[in-house]
Amino acid sequence: MENILIVNCNTLSDLFSCTHLTNSIKHQYPNSKIHLLTFKEYRPLIKNIKNISQIFTIDRSKISTYKKNRLFSEAFALDSFARSIKELKTFHFDWIINYQQNTLGNCLISYFNPESYSGIKILENKILAPSNNWALLNKSLQDFIHNPIHKQDMIHKITGINWSENEIKLLTDPENNKLVHENLSHFRYHVGNKKGNIRIVAIQLANITNGFFKDKFIKMAVEHLSELIKLLLLDQYLHPILIVYPNSKEISIANQLNANFDNSLLTIEADTNTLPSILVNIDIVATCDHTTKTIADLLTTPTLEILDKPSSLYLNSSINPGNIILSPVISRQSIIDASNSSEYMFLPPGQDLYFGIYLLLSELVPPIKEHHLLPNISIYQVLKDKYGIYYKALTGDINVNFELSTQMARYYLTKLIEKNYPIEILNTILNIFDKHELYAWVDHEREHITETVVTLLETLKYLRAMNKEAEAKTHFVTSLDKLIKCCYHDSLITIPCTLFKNKLDTINSSTLDENIRKLDRSLEELKANIQVLTTSLTDLTSLEYKRRGGNLLETGIF
Repeated sequence: MENILIVNCNTLSDLFSCTHLTNSIKHQYPNSKIHLLTFKEYRPLIKNIKNISQIFTIDRSKISTYKKNRLFSEAFALDSFARSIKELKTFHFDWIINYQQNTLGNCLISYFNPESYSGIKILENKILAPSNNWALLNKSLQDFIHNPIHKQDMIHKITGINWSENEIKLLTDPENNKLVHENLSHFRYHVGNKKGNIRIVAIQLANITNGFFKDKFIKMAVEHLSELIKLLLLDQYLHPILIVYPNSKEISIANQLNANFDNSLLTIEADTNTLPSILVNIDIVATCDHTTKTIADLLTTPTLEILDKPSSLYLNSSINPGNIILSPVISRQSIIDASNSSEYMFLPPGQDLYFGIYLLLSELVPPIKEHHLLPNISIYQVLKDKYGIYYKALTGDINVNFELSTQMARYYLTKLIEKNYPIEILNTILNIFDKHELYAWVDHEREHITETVVTLLETLKYLRAMNKEAEAKTHFVTSLDKLIKCCYHDSLITIPCTLFKNKLDTINSSTLDENIRKLDRSLEELKANIQVLTTSLTDLTSLEYKRRGGNLLETGIF
């Protein structure tokens, strides 16, 4: 691959996170030239990202102005967008990667029609053509309430690129590094005269929660963070500092916190350009800001992440093994509730945050005394195996069925797409969960599978009888509707059913007979995918029996 274009037009966090992919691509294709398409306002920040040969930008501010202003026709917005990508048309790209797997990237893949692409191409008949099964799966999992495959793992699987961990992933400014190092060294020395050798804990105030910058939540944020800061000031091993972006709201909160401690706290204003230099010179960062967390991951700075909402765990969370995540309890219902609330907020009390920091430093400092988290709070640890990133629930309010479903979904999808037997995932599950919890969950899953298979067989029967029996069409529509509703069960059966539902979107032939044949094949494929799910459950119970050496009848195999 000589010329590669990555389309990454989304958030600032996504801009930085694609560094993992560019690093991996360059390791696998050292002679390649990687080009990046992103938003114009991000251009000054791209200097921190390695391995980018050329930058192309879209001026979304200008496009948005045309689109929103009633004085202009929407044609001006379209013209502005066309001008933005005009230069791209003069290049020959061997490979285009839709990093966000979004509609814009898919449209650009279809427009440029490269020799190779990663994502989904929209064909002339409006049929979606995924680049591989992982791309199709990713589209389907966007309708799944909780994606069990981390975003970074997914983009590596879609591109077929192996993870590379060998190089420094983010560039930092040497002058900034030197200045920050000198200042923080002086600070360490000053505090060390009172405490001894200390570790600096930076509390990043950006995006404490989605709702905390509403005035009614600021008081609560100040109370919780003041409690954490007080504990850190009394701690002989740790010492807090504050990091704020240079905006009035964050500076105001920092001032309120500082006022509680006689203005003794060190507060550092840092924009996105200078933030990396600070993160390489501290020992720990506590944050729920996606951009800060992403930069910390790239610089391998130990991170205590405060999850902003339950659905974020495998979407945007930290990926460095050993990092700790404080989260609201994660379940299907909590994800739905958070997504439906315009004022959802999560910030644990200072005692819980302090406990999380000690878990993060468990190998470096003496353990903290036993601590009980408040209800509806969970703590996860980031782990990684050869199949990707996963999160182990360490303590707190844990929904066992949801955690089992998430871990087994990794196993099922790896087995389904890659056609192998990832026994390491099963061993991880058996090391975490109690036997009785496991078999109760398996029974629940098998009930949903049985219900879905009955509906599937009815749907197939009526489909194949449509040309013979007058009432078959009505029965078929009813059965198909019932089958699609299985996409919303609280069970792993939702995964193969959602894959099937998305396959329906690709059935668009000119004749009824051809559409019936394609639908028949899709239903047979669904049946095969459910069989893989069934055998996955058997794999788990069989391995549990083998490890335990118990009574075979107890496993539920017979």
